[in-house]
Amino acid sequence: MIAAILVRTALWMVERAHFERMMKFDRKDFAISGFVAILTIYIDPIVGIFAGAIVSLLVIVQRLTSGSFELSVTDLDRKIVKRIYDVHGLEAKSPTLVYSIKGHLTYLDSQSHVKRFENEGNYDNVIIRMREAYIMDLDGSDAFNEIVESLMRRGKKVLVTGVNPLIYHAIRSSSAFQQLEKDGHVFQRTADALAHLGIGNEKAN
Repeated sequence: MIAAILVRTALWMVERAHFERMMKFDRKDFAISGFVAILTIYIDPIVGIFAGAIVSLLVIVQRLTSGSFELSVTDLDRKIVKRIYDVHGLEAKSPTLVYSIKGHLTYLDSQSHVKRFENEGNYDNVIIRMREAYIMDLDGSDAFNEIVESLMRRGKKVLVTGVNPLIYHAIRSSSAFQQLEKDGHVFQRTADALAHLGIGNEKAN
């Protein structure tokens, strides 16, 4: 009798509308919730809570290490034609890439950004846009060095735009960034860098 009351109370506490919204919004989170619910009901509430916390932390770390970015490309007429969010866009034949680093460039995600530039790629210029990068640590600075030096070794022209004031001190420790500044390849606005390359795009910033 007591068990039946507890089960009925637990079911009454479940907000069906909330779970329906969760399933539509993020199936991974919904699966974690279902996993926790099963453990809580059939094994032990403490086990369910701990397991849910561990799995959720692993998912968060996986998302953080993916390296958030946005990529714009130009066509052969040197015009910005599209924005893409897929790493495979780096394989597209395009004279210029505008690679925006979003969020943070740190130990967690720096190598994800580095790996995106390991392939040769059909492009001549890379503009690294830092306006939406808010956190950079020493590993991020080293990764920035690695990206720039790797591109330059392959004969690519590298420009940097919109360095966020929150990371300016950190990025200034990068020898590659210092060299780009000396070469006049650091710009406040992406539009200025595009103009420097002979590409017109009024919307870029």
